[in-house]
Order: sequence, then structure tokens, then C-alpha cells
Amino acid sequence: MKVNLLQYLGAEPEIVPLVSGQVAAEYTSRLGKGIRDAVMEAASATLHAAEDMGLDAKEQKNLAAKSAAIAASSGTQDLHLPVEKCAQQAAWAAQQAVAKLGFDVDRQAVAAVSAASSFMVSALRRKGKAVVEQAVEAATSAKEAAAGAAQNRTRQVRIAIDVATAVAADGMRQLGRSSDQQAQAAADAVRQVAEIVGMSPAEQQLEAEKAAAQVKRLVGNTGKRAEVAVHPWQALGSSPPREPSLLPNQAQILGAGPAMQKSFMPECAQAGIAYDDIDHPTLNGGVVDNAEHCQVSCSLNWFCESFTFFPNTKQCWLLGIKGTPRPDLDAISGPQVCGTRMEAAAKAITKSALDAAEKSFASGGADPKIALNRAATAARDRASSSELPEDRRWEEVAHAVGAAAAWIEEHNGASVDKQVSAAAKAAKSVAESHGMQLQLAVEAASAAAARAAGDDEKARTDAVIKAAKDTAAAMGVSAEEQTDLAVEAAARIAGLAAKEAGKIRKACAAKSQPSPAC
Repeated sequence: MKVNLLQYLGAEPEIVPLVSGQVAAEYTSRLGKGIRDAVMEAASATLHAAEDMGLDAKEQKNLAAKSAAIAASSGTQDLHLPVEKCAQQAAWAAQQAVAKLGFDVDRQAVAAVSAASSFMVSALRRKGKAVVEQAVEAATSAKEAAAGAAQNRTRQVRIAIDVATAVAADGMRQLGRSSDQQAQAAADAVRQVAEIVGMSPAEQQLEAEKAAAQVKRLVGNTGKRAEVAVHPWQALGSSPPREPSLLPNQAQILGAGPAMQKSFMPECAQAGIAYDDIDHPTLNGGVVDNAEHCQVSCSLNWFCESFTFFPNTKQCWLLGIKGTPRPDLDAISGPQVCGTRMEAAAKAITKSALDAAEKSFASGGADPKIALNRAATAARDRASSSELPEDRRWEEVAHAVGAAAAWIEEHNGASVDKQVSAAAKAAKSVAESHGMQLQLAVEAASAAAARAAGDDEKARTDAVIKAAKDTAAAMGVSAEEQTDLAVEAAARIAGLAAKEAGKIRKACAAKSQPSPAC
């Protein structure tokens, strides 16, 4: 995996160890091991890779600590727990890994804060939450992580305020907002955090003004490069704070209305949708505490394909293969296991795009642009009628259009490099046209590039990293952020490839007759 990676990433010496660590974490989690094992494997793999590259001992350990934080924040994405609990699981795993590397309590706290806040921002962006809300929730998680890492209450509050400032400014910058808008978002987020931790109105206003001034000073007048010097993992290096009067943590569970807030929702569930099934017309899941427990009941029943939970009555309905969705504002519904029905819907969107492209050429003499437009229309139509969440729909449309662009280039005899380039460009275009934020645009472009590159691991990794970095660069992010996004993209694609390989091996093992795929 090391070959050619550095040339795509500006010869940054940390990239190979970080990619190695995240791939190790992905493979470990795909083997069914827990988050702690995955994070430890990430730290260990990064440490060994850094040693192989001749980096000094201090740099090896620093990269391993950073790798642990990244792996912890990404590894908790699949945990079927509320986002707050996932964030704290991430913090705990990162802290444990860094402790085993021999770092002191302060460095353990840095890793914990980074993992928790990074996870929270990623999760809330995917849910389409506003930037200020992302910043406030990330700050709350950072404060809790700092408390768990033995930081005193004064330090916890300063960390929370610094994280809120950084996340708000960075989120607005990624949306292309001006320096004034970035500063205002930072001030709004900090004011809310200051209220949560029990500061007086005067103290809240003072902290908000300080945050706005800091952002304006660091961003400048253009707003193009919000180099706020407080990333979550740097928050412990801020100036000595004042000691405010503190109240207990007032963070709330995310959700829609009051009834939804009381019900833990699986990550893949949807509020406002109920399922009906003519084969199961009566209540069959009993009364349970929350939507997660209802999903567990579904997973334990052989016939169950979907569940519907009503927070107001606590009723759990288990539906079979004939389950059909309908609007119901009082319901929460989802599949038996997160990823099953959603995966099928995502594949259907890609298939519709590829079918449309093929039909365009089958009629003879089709223009590539016309074929791609038809593919995009087919993907959008299929997505609009799917049960995927709104943000996921357009992400899958971007993937599908990228796949169609690659197929069109292949049909016209273009090289693999051109196929990859076309896939990434088309996916990025769709992502931007639907207002996707930076992370989703990079994911769409890198996934499309991986699909076009084929099964060769080296070619696929090279294509993913180049697509991720080029997309991030075109959206105006710094070189450091391009590197971080490329690391995450490479790890994610490697993990998905490992998952697909595992499925093939399992299917082959079950076959009594030879198959070309085996």
C-alpha cells in the first residue's frame, strides 16, 4: 500500500502510517472485534509503519496517538447507540489506546477529546444538523470526554469553548461563508455552551465576543481559509481560563420533538414513517422502552424485516416481507439490522443509473453527455422514491452518477485513469449541486473512483486518495485537511472492500459446485 501514496499527497511523511492504521482498524472491525481492539490495532499499525519509514520515536508515538483518535471516532459509526454514547465510547477507546502507548494524562485527554468531538461532528453532519448545533453538541461531548480523562472542571469548560469555536468556524467555512458569518456562528455556539456550563449572562456575552474576535483575527477578511488554531486535539493548549460557576451537564438526546427525544433511535431509523403488513395486522412486538429495543426484537424474530415503534405508546410492531411504508408523524421505523434494506436501496439507485446509460448507447450514436444526463435523471428518480434518509439519497445519487460516468468512458475505450477521473468529477459535481458538505462530496468522489479502478488493491487505493485530495483541494480546504480526508477515504474504501471479500468467501464456502466468482 505504500507505493505511490506519497506522490499523491505531497510527500507528507505522516500519510502512510495513518493510512496503515486506519486500514488496520477497518479490517479488525470487519472481523467482528470490538472498538477497543480496532483502535489498538490502528495505533499499533501506525507505530510500526512510522518506524519502518525512519521517523523518530516521538513522531512515531504522536502519529500513533492521532491514529487512535481517528479510528475511535470513525469506528463508533456502526454502534447501534445514541450518538452521545457513541461519542463517549470513541473517547474511551482513544484514551485507552494512548495510555497503552505510554503517554501522560494530558495527552490521553487530547486523544479522548479529539475522538469524541470528531465523531459528534461527523454524525450530526450526516443528519443534516445546522453548524451551530454541531458545534454545541461537539463541545458538550468534548467536555464529557475531558472529564473522563481526569481534567479538572476549569479545563473541561475551556476545552468545550475552544471546540465550539473551532467547529462552528470550520463548518461555516466549508459552506463557503464569509469571515463575519464564521465569527457569528462561533459566537452563537460559544454563547450556548457558556449557558450550558452555568456562566452568567455577562460571562456568556464576553466569551461569545472573544470567540468572534479570535475567528476574525485568524480568518481575515476573505473567509476562504479559516485556520482557527484550535482543532479538537489542540484544545488543551489554550490559554489559562477563568473558573466559572458550573451546572450539571444539560446536553439533551438528539431527536425531533419531546417524544422522540425520549426514544433512542438506531442510526438507520427514520422518524415520521410507519410500516403496515397484511400478514401481521396486530401488535406483535409488545411494549418496549425505545426504538433500539424494538429493532433488537425484530432482529430476534425470523420473519421480521422491518420494525415500527411509537414513542407515545411504546408499542413495537414487527413487520415481514410485505411491509410497506406510510407517513405517520408519531412513528419511528427501520430495518431489522442497520445496513440491510439501506444497502439494497443504494444498489438499486446505482443500477438505475447504469441501466439508463446502457440504454442510451443501445439505441445507437448516443452522446456521452446525454447518456450521463439520463443516468443522473434515473438515479434521482429512483432515489426520490427510496426509503433512504434525505442526505443519504443524494450521496447515493452522486455515487451512481460517478459509476455511470466511469462506465461511459469504459464503453468508449478510455483508459482506467480516465474512467477514474470521470467518475470522481461527475460524483463531485452532483454532490456540490445538491449542497453536500465537504465530507460527503469527498466520500462520493472517492467511492466512485474506487468503483472505476476495479479490484486491484493498489490501483484502488491510489485512485481513492487522489480523488479525495483533488475534491477537497477544489473545495478550498487546507493541505492538512486534504490529507486527513484522504486518510479517512482510503480506510473506508479498504474496509468496504474487505467486507465484500468476506461476503464472497462466505458464499463460496456454501457452494457445492465451482463458481467463476470463487
